[in-house]
Amino acid sequence: MKSRLYWWAGVIIGKNVRIISSSNIWGTGKLVIGDNTFIGHQSLILMGGSEIVIGNNVDISSNVTIVNGTHEKGKEKKAAGDGIAKPIIIKNGSWLGASVTVIAGAVVGEQATVAAGALVAGNIGDKTLVGGVPAKIINI
Repeated sequence: MKSRLYWWAGVIIGKNVRIISSSNIWGTGKLVIGDNTFIGHQSLILMGGSEIVIGNNVDISSNVTIVNGTHEKGKEKKAAGDGIAKPIIIKNGSWLGASVTVIAGAVVGEQATVAAGALVAGNIGDKTLVGGVPAKIINI
């Protein structure tokens, strides 16, 4: 039901997408969610005016935050300067663990795994396992 409401609001949603009812999508910009993707409990997608592309067969666990709005570094009285938005791409087959945060400009590679609690602030390669703040490759 929630997927239908988001589709009606302009989100491009693939087939067999499951968005758990306690998750939320807010803001403006282009959001694409591919086929067979799952978005878990209390996850939050904040659109800051740019696009977010979530591929096919992506698993997004509970309490994940994806936000593509940010600020330039302020030059005078405030640390946060002018607001800007940068795209986020989460490629096919990737897995975001519980409480992951993905911020503006990030790219998560195909079949990459992001460990619970990690902060993705850059590019994560295909088929890699990352964790930590900021997320770094974990060799196991």
